[in-house]
Amino acid sequence: MARDFVISTLSGPVTVGYRRTASHWVCTALEFDLVGIGSTQRKAFTELQGVVDTYLTEILNTAEDVNFFNPSEPDEWERARRKEEYLVIAVLAETEEPPTAPYRFRNIRELRPVRDSVRAFRLAPVGG
Repeated sequence: MARDFVISTLSGPVTVGYRRTASHWVCTALEFDLVGIGSTQRKAFTELQGVVDTYLTEILNTAEDVNFFNPSEPDEWERARRKEEYLVIAVLAETEEPPTAPYRFRNIRELRPVRDSVRAFRLAPVGG
């Protein structure tokens, strides 16, 4: 059974803002301006995890340089009722030459040489 290696992909955390509307929860990765919406806070965050994974996978597979951060508008930062810090984590499949730990990348460009081993991107709470 293959084992996963978890590596941090950014030198700093991503801020996730939570807010409630009349009918649903909105969860925003503020540095990326990516949103998850759900009937509960947990469902909104789960949707956001999928959106972040898709976004970072697309950037990882783009040959040219891409503006990695696309911050939300200032009013979105202010509207968030609660904010939490998360690390962006890349889960790598085990290879014949496992990476040495600790493994940290400052940006997505540094991760491209091992892109074929990336199974998923996740958000992990800072200090969690």
